[in-house]
Formats: sequence, C-alpha cells, structure tokens
Amino acid sequence: MTRLLLARPDHLGDVVLALPAARLLVETIPDAQVDVLASASLAGVVRRCPWVGDVIGAPFPAPTSSDDPAGWADAVDALAPTLAGRYKAALIPRIDDPWSSRLTEAAGIPIRVGYDHPRTAQYLSHRAPVPEHRHVTRLAGDLASLVADALGVSASHRTEPATDPWLVPDSADLAEARNHLAALGVDPTAGYVVIQPGAGWVLKRWRTERWGAVARHIAEQHGLQAVVSGDRNEASLVEAVVAASSGAAVGLAGVLSLGGLLGLLAEARLVVGVDSGPLQVAAAVGAPVVALFGPADPGEFAPWAPAERLMIVRSSLPCSPCRSLDAPPCGASELPACVEAVSVAWITRAVDSLLVGT
Repeated sequence: MTRLLLARPDHLGDVVLALPAARLLVETIPDAQVDVLASASLAGVVRRCPWVGDVIGAPFPAPTSSDDPAGWADAVDALAPTLAGRYKAALIPRIDDPWSSRLTEAAGIPIRVGYDHPRTAQYLSHRAPVPEHRHVTRLAGDLASLVADALGVSASHRTEPATDPWLVPDSADLAEARNHLAALGVDPTAGYVVIQPGAGWVLKRWRTERWGAVARHIAEQHGLQAVVSGDRNEASLVEAVVAASSGAAVGLAGVLSLGGLLGLLAEARLVVGVDSGPLQVAAAVGAPVVALFGPADPGEFAPWAPAERLMIVRSSLPCSPCRSLDAPPCGASELPACVEAVSVAWITRAVDSLLVGT
C-alpha cells in the first residue's frame, strides 16, 4: 500500500475544498491510501469522504497565526513520531503553510509537495510555483500530479478534480437532521430550502431583512419551507432572519453536529447563503447552491460544483473582489458596498433558476 498524507489546516470550507484531491490521488496512484491531517474538530466531516483512509487530528493554530505560535513546537514534537515511517509522500496545498510543512518534515516524510512560498518552501522536498488567484480545489489537484511524478507514477487521464459529491452523510447524520426538523414541525419529505446567513467573517454577511424577504419568496413562489441554519455563535443572527421572514422560516442554530449539518444539507432542495464553510459542505454533499460573494474571489473560493448545481451572485463593482476580509480598501467593518449592492431580486432569480430552471 502507498500511504499518502493530505495536510490542510484552516477552517471547514478550506478543508472541504481540498478533499477532491484525495479522489484524484486514489485514481492516479495504484494501491494508494490517502490519510488527511486536519484540525481535530473537523475529523468527523473528513471521515465522510469515501476516498479518505485515516484522519489525524492536529491542534493547528489559527490561520492568521505566526509561523511559530506558542505551543506549536510542542505539538510538532508530539505528533511527528506518530507520522514517522508511515507515509511515502505528503501533499500540502495551502500556499503559505508553515505548520503542516514543518510537521511533515519533522516526521521524516520523504516527499513533501507544496508551493514555493517563503513561509513554506524551506520544509518542502518538491515545490510548485505559486499561482495567482487559482481555485483552492485546483491548488490541491495540481499538487496531486506532482506527487505522482515524484513517486514515478504515470499521471491519470484526469487532471481536474471531479465535481461529483465527495461527502456522504451516514444514516445517523440523516436521522439527526430529520429529528430536529420534525421538532420544528418541518416535514423533510415535503421539501425545504436551507438559508445560511452566517460566515466566519462579518464582511461577508448580508442584511437580515433581505434574507427574510428571500424566505418569503421561497414560501410564496415555491411552497417550500425555509430553514435558517447556523452554529451556536450565530443564534442571534438566525433569530433575526426568522423574525424578518414574518413566519416564512424556522431557525436551527447551534443544535446540529457537523454530521447532522451534512444530513440537513444533503436532503435540502436548495442551499442559499453567503460564502461560508456550510455552503462548501452543501456543494460537497450534492445540494444545489446559491452563493452570495462580496470581498472574496469566487474564482478562488466558489463552491466546487458543476454549473447546473451552482449560481454565484455578486456585484460588478470595480473594487470587488478586493480579497481583503479584515481591512478592505473601502474601510468597511460590515456590509461593504460589494455586499450591499446585491439585491433581493438577484438572489431570488438565482433561487428560481435552480429550483425550477427559469
């Protein structure tokens, strides 16, 4: 068996977008097993990928941390021996990743493939030029062929990661979601649409009253229940959207496990929301997705899905995407002009397009 390690720190969406590379590796390299190194809190989601073998949880620092944050040297010393001697190659698709690359070097993994970035390059055995504004999933897919080359394996006929669903909720995930929906009086078999208004970055969020209008449109024009989803930190945001919907939506905040979230999204007729990790999960389980983008570049972070399952909604302001989520050039701390410019009508037209093909 050829054991390979796919390492990805970061948040939920970044990890989910990197996983299609696991399939590419399995299809390219005979007898390959692809294990994933990710934050321990995301292990349950990664295990739902059928092309992943083992999942190794790591106490990765926050994505904005320094190269050597407090405690990381100790984590490397503890984890490196558990990885040593197990892997022939490691794939490190985050362009600036001094944490995974340092750990895999300390573990003595002979082939360490990543990007030639000053924060990462010193730990790598094989380096690819840093591309400009390339999609996160393609970043991982591009490295898969370099891993194959380094192992002396002929490249597969496929060089683009597949857009087929790559996360599969299990029966417990589906039951969890259905039980919570039933407690809200929602019949999953009658069809529902998930609204995901929250995101880790405040600058991505849209006005709650506009989401309320979208929920009313879904109920009035399509006869479907809108379910507003969020984690426990987004409870007040979910409540505000539900209140703005005038009874057209119900809220589901902070009660689902990550597996339950997969179950909820997998059975939704549509998922609509701002650029966020849950929208990446929705695409990964095969749900149609309407995604509102503002400062971030959909060319880099759009949900990885075929055109028939995806609608990107964004403004055409010359400053968008600025790719700055903490200090945008417009100076906004919330509701930047690129997000404000997106109208309810734009979102509802995208919803109609995916629900009924109009």
